[in-house]
Amino acid sequence: TLKAHQVTTLWLTAALFEQMQAYQPEALAGVKQVLAGGDVLPVQRVKERLRGGGTLINGYGPTENTTFTTTWRMERESDVGERGAPIGRPVEGTEVYVLDEGLRPVAVGVPGELYAGGEGLARGYVGRPELTAERFVPSPFGDGERLYRTGDVVRWKSNGALEFLGRRDGQVKVRGYRIELGEVEEGLKQQAGVREAVAVVREERGDKRLVGYVVGEVEGASVKEGMRRRLPEYLVPTVVVVLEALPLTANGKVDRRALPAPEAVTSPEDAYEAPREGLEAKLAEVFSEVLGAKRVGRKDDFFELGGHSLLATQVVARVRALTGIDLPLRALFEAPTVEQLASWLEVSRGDSPARDCVTLQAEGMGTPVFFVHAVGGAVGPYRLLSRWMGADRPVYAFQSPGLDGAEPPLEHIDALVRRYVAALRAVRPEGPYVLGGWSMGGVVAFEMARELERQGQRVEQLILLDSFASTDELLTQGPDDALLLAGMAMDLARTAGVESTLRPESLAGLSEDEQLARVIAHARESGWLPREVQDADLRAWRDVTRANLRVLSTFRPGAYGGPVLLLRAKDAKRERSVEPTHGWSRYVAQEKLEVEDVPGTHYTLLHAPHVQALAARIVKHVSGPFPLRDDERNEGA
Repeated sequence: TLKAHQVTTLWLTAALFEQMQAYQPEALAGVKQVLAGGDVLPVQRVKERLRGGGTLINGYGPTENTTFTTTWRMERESDVGERGAPIGRPVEGTEVYVLDEGLRPVAVGVPGELYAGGEGLARGYVGRPELTAERFVPSPFGDGERLYRTGDVVRWKSNGALEFLGRRDGQVKVRGYRIELGEVEEGLKQQAGVREAVAVVREERGDKRLVGYVVGEVEGASVKEGMRRRLPEYLVPTVVVVLEALPLTANGKVDRRALPAPEAVTSPEDAYEAPREGLEAKLAEVFSEVLGAKRVGRKDDFFELGGHSLLATQVVARVRALTGIDLPLRALFEAPTVEQLASWLEVSRGDSPARDCVTLQAEGMGTPVFFVHAVGGAVGPYRLLSRWMGADRPVYAFQSPGLDGAEPPLEHIDALVRRYVAALRAVRPEGPYVLGGWSMGGVVAFEMARELERQGQRVEQLILLDSFASTDELLTQGPDDALLLAGMAMDLARTAGVESTLRPESLAGLSEDEQLARVIAHARESGWLPREVQDADLRAWRDVTRANLRVLSTFRPGAYGGPVLLLRAKDAKRERSVEPTHGWSRYVAQEKLEVEDVPGTHYTLLHAPHVQALAARIVKHVSGPFPLRDDERNEGA
C-alpha cells in the first residue's frame, strides 16, 4: 500500500516502527522520510533503517505540549549516539529547559528534569485543578509564563541536542504504576530474617505482576505483610518466593533469568478452607481463572491474592457469564473474599436507598465516617485508608451511580447530594457524622454537610483530602468527548501496564458511538483490554467520568457553618500557584477552617507509606489520640 500510493513521508509510533522495520523492512525502504516517536526508539532497528539509506526523525513530546516538543533528524549511524537516538532540539515556537530540583538550569552533560513551554502548551486538564497545579508550574524565566513538568530525565549534549536518560525515578510500569525495582528490593531486605532479595516483573497471560525473591529464615506471607506496612500497595509483590540461594551468573551477579517462576498464589495449607458447593464454588472458580491461581479458598481475599481494578472487571464479567448474576463492581470492594461475595449476592440490597454506600469497615462504636468518590466514581482509593483507621468506627464510601451500567449517572450536584444523604441516613438514621472526600469527593461531601445541616443533623467533622473549591475559572460545560475518551484510554492502558497510542484528533468528526467504538477497537487490538470486559462497561465508565466532570464544572459552593479540616498534600510542589486554603476560605469562616499538611502528593497521599500518617491525622481529629507504632510516629510530622 505504501508503494502503491507512493508515500514519501510516514509517521509511526515507536512500537509500530519496530515491528515494520523488523518484519516488513522492504515496505519502509521506499519511504524517503519516516517520523517515529511516542516511546524510546529501538537502536538496532534505527541503525537498520539508516544503513538502508533512509531518513528517520525521532519525534519527542507529551500531549500537554501539542504532540512534538523536540525532534532529531538521523541520516547516518553516527547520528544515533552512544545511548540511543537523541530526542533533539525544540521545534519552532517551543521552549525546553533542563532543570534541577530547585528549577535551576543544569550544565551541559548534567542530568536534569525536562520542562517544556511555548505556544503549544496546553492550558491544563479540564476539570482537574489539582492535577493542573501539579504538572503546569510557573516559569522562573518569564513573568506569568508556565512550564510543563514532563517527568523525563535528560541532558544536553555538546552538539546542542537533548539525550533522553529515562524517567525521573527510573521506574518500570506495572498495572499503570511506575515502580522502581530497587525500592522494592530495599523494602524486602529490611524485613526481619531476610539476608538477600531481588524483585522482578513477570508477565503471566498478559498480566504483569511484581514478584519478590528472598533468601533467609522467613515465610513469604510474613515478608509480604511487613512490606505492606511500609510501602504503597502497588510496591508490594504479588507473591514472595523464598529460596535457599539466589542464582548467580559466572561473574557472580544475580541471574534474573534463572529465577524460578513462582507457583500460583494460593492459601497456605493450614489456612485453606474449601469453598462450599454451589455459588461459592463458582466464585472460587472465577477467582482462580482470573488470578491464575491453582486453588482459591472461601476465606481468600481477591486483592490479597494479587487482584486489582482491571482484574476486578474480569470477575464481574465472568460472574455475569457463569451464573447469570449481574454483579456490581462495588461488591468486590465491599466483599472481597469468596465467602463474603457469595453472601453479598444472596442478600443483595438491590434497590434500597443504601445501594450506593459501600461498607469498608463495619466494626466499632465511634462516629461513622463516610467518604465520597473522586471523579472516576469508584471507592477503591479508600480501601487502604479505612484499614489504617482501625476498627474503632465504621467506615463507608459512596460509589458513583451508573458505574455498574445499570442506570445513567447523575450530572447535577443536587441530585447526587439528595441520593447520598438518603443512603447515609438509611445506613445511619441519626448523626453525628464525619464526612470526607478526596479531590472531587471533598466537593460533594461539602455540599452533603450543608444539606445535613439543613436537615438538623450534626456533622462532627468535614474532612477535605486535598480538595479544591470550585472556581469561576472552571468551564461551564463538560469536556470534549474526544479528549475525555483519549484520557480514559490512557488511564485504562496504564492500569494494564502499557501506554495508549490513541490520540484525540483520531476521534474528531465521529459520532459519540463511533468514538467509543474506535476506542474499544483500539484497546482490544492493542491487547490491554481483556476480552471479558464488555462494551457496556466502558460506556458506563465514560458516562460516569463525564457526568462527574460536569458536576464539578457547574457547581459553586455556598457558605457552611460547621468545622472543616483541609488536609493538603505538602509534597505537591505547587505552593506558588495555589491559594493556601484551596479556595475554601470563601465559604468557611476562618475560625471554623483548619488547614494542615500531610505527607505525599495529591496522588500518593492515599498510598503507603503516606496513608498511615493520613489515617492517623483523621482519627486524631475525630476521636482524640491515635495509637501509633514506633516506626510511624514521625510520618505526620
